[in-house]
Amino acid sequence: MGEDTPGTEEAKKIKKENDTTYYFLIQSVTGTAFPYVENANGHARTAWKNLCKQYTPEEEDLVDLESRFVKCILTNTQKDPEEWFNNIEYLNAQVEKISKQSKTSEIQLKAHVIANLPSEYSEVITASVVQSSEQSHKVPAHH
Repeated sequence: MGEDTPGTEEAKKIKKENDTTYYFLIQSVTGTAFPYVENANGHARTAWKNLCKQYTPEEEDLVDLESRFVKCILTNTQKDPEEWFNNIEYLNAQVEKISKQSKTSEIQLKAHVIANLPSEYSEVITASVVQSSEQSHKVPAHH
């Protein structure tokens, strides 16, 4: 008697769309993303919200941090280099919080510093390059 009511047909349509969408989400994700869909217990909207909450904000933050890092340049000798170094380290620490594999290595940090110092620091640059070169050619002692 109540099976042919408009509300029931609409509910069937919504359930079918949900099931189809959830199926595609389940088929589309793997690895660490999979539990965010699986834990939604068949609710496509919840699964999608879980994925967005987990991944969207961090990716945007990471791109912003990486961009700020690349643009972090000591433009002249009037600016405090210690403040500049601290800013570079801060940005790198924030990147690491979001994605450990995106963290800039010590060598990459040194290269960034050397490439972005004003020419007035050429002696510092030369000393740093020589020191790095000497360290890379040391033979480890065997015990």
